[in-house]
Amino acid sequence: MACVGALLLLRVVGAIVETRRVGCAALNYCNGHGRCVAGSHGSPSASCACFEGWGSPKDLAIDRMLDCSQRTCPGVGGECSRNGLCDRISGTCACFDSWVGDACATRGCPNECSGRGQCLSMAELARREDALPLHNATTYAEWDAVVGRGCLCDSAWEVGLGPGQRRLPEWFGPDCSLRRCPSGDDPMTRRDETDCANVSTPSGRLLEPRRVRQPQR
Repeated sequence: MACVGALLLLRVVGAIVETRRVGCAALNYCNGHGRCVAGSHGSPSASCACFEGWGSPKDLAIDRMLDCSQRTCPGVGGECSRNGLCDRISGTCACFDSWVGDACATRGCPNECSGRGQCLSMAELARREDALPLHNATTYAEWDAVVGRGCLCDSAWEVGLGPGQRRLPEWFGPDCSLRRCPSGDDPMTRRDETDCANVSTPSGRLLEPRRVRQPQR
């Protein structure tokens, strides 16, 4: 009886192995991107336990190939953070306009700050005393602290609220594409550049000399 029992056990094991082999072949052996699992309770089917990035339960993809033949993409709250399209061959995101990063999870800066500034997160800007609007360094931890980004424009002079610092940077605008002109009286000339007397405006109006207020007696 022991021999008969052993023989039956071998036949059952052999049948399971054969079922798994046939089922895995139908799934192309999970394309090398997963582990083939035999069906349970005598089921003739087999399934793939795909590796991460190929349809694992940990992946955020809604559509997963049963044979692990299709890549999935990273993201926050969804593939490509719902701010881009997933390339199923490479597993990379093609982000929509204004979104950047491997997972399209952060906002980009307009025009990449035109090469005249730094693209920083809201949290980083809050820590900078030279970022507009000017303020003392602080901590910003709202939901958009890392997602939202903006330009910190370059300047030839120091910007801030401290002594000797100016309140506005040399370059400005959402993408740092605009530049402020020099202002004030140029010490290298004999002319008073702050005196606009007899200067024509763009509309053609001639400015009058400044009236000096006489001290009251």
